[in-house]
Amino acid sequence: MMKCRSIGPFSSLNSMPIFTYGGLLSDRPLKNEDVRSLLLQIVEPTTPLLIMTFSPLAKSFPKTDNLIIPAKTPWTYTHILDLEGGFEHAWRDHFRKRARRSVRSARSEGVEIEKSRSLSDVAVFYRAYLDLVERRGITSPKPLSFYESIYKLIPTGFVDFLLAKIDGQTVGGLISFFYGTYANLVMSVCFSQYSRFNAASLLYCTAIQNAIDAGCRYFDFGPSGPLEGLRLFKEGFGATSKVFERVEVYSPMVRPPVILYQMVRGLVREPSAVIRDLAKTQKSRWQRH
Repeated sequence: MMKCRSIGPFSSLNSMPIFTYGGLLSDRPLKNEDVRSLLLQIVEPTTPLLIMTFSPLAKSFPKTDNLIIPAKTPWTYTHILDLEGGFEHAWRDHFRKRARRSVRSARSEGVEIEKSRSLSDVAVFYRAYLDLVERRGITSPKPLSFYESIYKLIPTGFVDFLLAKIDGQTVGGLISFFYGTYANLVMSVCFSQYSRFNAASLLYCTAIQNAIDAGCRYFDFGPSGPLEGLRLFKEGFGATSKVFERVEVYSPMVRPPVILYQMVRGLVREPSAVIRDLAKTQKSRWQRH
């Protein structure tokens, strides 16, 4: 859970700072009513909004109403690979031919995968991340300190911070988290000028093998949103699409003003839209005459 969108003393909470999940830990199955009650206990006057992204394996979700509503986002599904049977089974029976071919190609091109060993490695990873930010037009990139914190603060047994290198030069990287029997890919990056070396395929393959060695049963490739090419790439490793739930939870103290604001905004914007439509119609008439 992290705080974000701070305005004075107020801020919101987000369980998905960078394509990871949140949820509730319990020693017994939770009913939907239990989940709802616990989520509403988290929000308070100074943190009146919680955005909760549930694991795709979660089975209990709160019913939506005025206080808990579905979050608006294109990132509503992920891809998961079942690791039961070990790596050889995954390679033979889950990986598709194109994925196996790409992995072999990367190895033949001299791509090597290493663990990140220093903050200077993190800095190079971040430069590759900024290359990705520019290509995809990401408007709110994460700061370097975010990735440095992952490297410095998360114990080795819970994070896999990999680098892809060619002749000692870093060309890409990948970060995944381990918790229990679940591995979650957080971010993979590659400098665009090295994409032909298929370093990303070898990074994914290595991350999957490391997750199996760590005792994980599932490997979550992370959301793909509207990126069709990324979705096909992940499916090349045999991962299957899985929908997850994401909701916005409001404090009862702030939800009524938010609803009122949205209603007023709708009333204000609707006449403007009508005026614009009329102006376009009149302009087309002038052009015809």
